[in-house]
Amino acid sequence: MRPRWAIMVWAIIAKDVRMIMRNRQVWLPMLVLPLMMSVVVPALYSVELRDSVRNMQKAREVMWLVPAAANLTSNMERMYYMGLNYMFPSLFLMIPLVAGNIIGAGCLVGEKESRTLETLLYTPVTLPQLFFGKLVAAFVPAYAVTLCSFGLFLVTVNVTGPATNVGFPIVRWLLLITTVCPALILLALAAMVVISAYASTFQAAQQLASLVVLPVTMLILAPMSGHVAVADEQLVLGAALLFALDLAVLRFAASRFTAERLVEGM
Repeated sequence: MRPRWAIMVWAIIAKDVRMIMRNRQVWLPMLVLPLMMSVVVPALYSVELRDSVRNMQKAREVMWLVPAAANLTSNMERMYYMGLNYMFPSLFLMIPLVAGNIIGAGCLVGEKESRTLETLLYTPVTLPQLFFGKLVAAFVPAYAVTLCSFGLFLVTVNVTGPATNVGFPIVRWLLLITTVCPALILLALAAMVVISAYASTFQAAQQLASLVVLPVTMLILAPMSGHVAVADEQLVLGAALLFALDLAVLRFAASRFTAERLVEGM
């Protein structure tokens, strides 16, 4: 028999998942963004790459990122290598960051908008149980969206990608999916817990969250500039630093997760 706390946490998770599915402000961006980043952008890049292979003079300045060991002879192969190893990973990381942000806002601030938060606080559930339940309820669908997006990306690059000798960097992408993406989701959720104490509407929470998302977005998009080469070992180090930051922000968020702050502004 499951302990009572587990039953309460599971009830919170189930309730929040149902609320996410009913809220168009949450699931609609989660439908559009993954399709754009996982299907539309890679497909357009592949098509444009084949059509513009002769006009790549401007791309020569970033060719230094392609290692000699890759044994690539044509500009098209080098640019496709750049896309798979630097451009697409940076764009893809926007999915877990934004998913955690939007779903976290739906789970936390959505309670204020629907006027159900105060009722929830009167239930026997404790604040630590509520905090844990909210995190899990937001993390699971955000990570599920990330995994589904990765599946769509794999199908897209295999169907639309040009016929080249460029191998898919499976190790790099597995590192992204299993380490960096969960760390970004947790960071977005932890930030949203803090923001929920000050925002009373979904739109207000999104505006405040942009202050957190913007600097992180600039960091993850840096490899697209052609001046930053991120190795697989650096991805592991970056993920470890992100998890350390997550722990610090989660501890701070838990200290701010009080009944008084949650109902403030309702």
